[in-house]
Amino acid sequence: MRYLEHWLLSTSTMLSHYGPMGDFYTVVVPQFAWQSPAVKHMLVALSMTHAKFVRGVASASGQIKSQSLSHYISAITEIRLRKPFQLHVLVAAILAWTLEMMQNNFDAALVDLKASVRLLEDYDSLQWREGTRIVQEALRPGCMLAEGLTAIVLRKGHATKQVEPEYRDHLTLPFDGPSFTSMMEARTAICAIIESIASLTQMPAQTNTLEGIEVSLSHWLDSIRKWDQESTPSASLTALVLLFHIAMALLPEHDVVGFSYSANPAMVDFVIERASILLSIGNTKEEHKVGVTESVKEVLGFVVRFFPEAASRGEALALLQRIHADETEMSESNIAENARPDPPDIVP
Repeated sequence: MRYLEHWLLSTSTMLSHYGPMGDFYTVVVPQFAWQSPAVKHMLVALSMTHAKFVRGVASASGQIKSQSLSHYISAITEIRLRKPFQLHVLVAAILAWTLEMMQNNFDAALVDLKASVRLLEDYDSLQWREGTRIVQEALRPGCMLAEGLTAIVLRKGHATKQVEPEYRDHLTLPFDGPSFTSMMEARTAICAIIESIASLTQMPAQTNTLEGIEVSLSHWLDSIRKWDQESTPSASLTALVLLFHIAMALLPEHDVVGFSYSANPAMVDFVIERASILLSIGNTKEEHKVGVTESVKEVLGFVVRFFPEAASRGEALALLQRIHADETEMSESNIAENARPDPPDIVP
């Protein structure tokens, strides 16, 4: 139960901000975990792995690692011996892909991704009746986004340096992104990448240059994925991931599949919905709230500039205007406060 709780409160929250998947991680997976032992074991394995990252590598016991592996093996065994419903196998396969991506085990992640895509193709050919809505609203979008995320993560190529045996972690390969010292530095870097992508996509002849920018985006994501996996869910990180979505949405479909706006216009609508939620959070510390607001302003500005046909562009513009109005009001209030004369000295 402890790791189911961790899944509901932390793991699913972190995973769900990587795209519009019809509440795959927050709703569909827990629902299927009650129906399928394979899905349940895979959920626990993934939750335990994520909990280990959050609590710190140094404090991770060998027992946690062995238990996580045991649940993973139990899920695979259940699929091989029990022959569960194809829908359950598909959910388990996407979870297995998620687990391997979290551990930077990209070879295994590709195997799981190909299995997921093949199961979806079987769905089309067999015309399954059960679970049609879930497949269309959650599993198919999930696979499309998994393909796009895998493509951009691997854009920089496979790292050749293996993790030393004494490195106590699940990681197969180390993270190799830039070492950002602050959220602001990471935001500046992704905004520059977005501007470059927007400029280059207007010039089809610059394909090679676009590939170079995609490599930079891949390295940037490496750093953010590390932050994301090793911390509790935060508004600041979510806002940074929304900027990543903007960069991906500008890229062509053949490079990033379901993240591309041309293939999936719902991506921009998802970004605006999440941006609106971030602006409504009232219990954020003031210093963090400023950073979140700055990231959201960049997100909204990019949508207004680069996605003129997006259904949510009007909402983005309205949110941006509201932020500017609030900032103006706050500035005028501070000026008025500072302009008040000091009270006269009281003479006894």
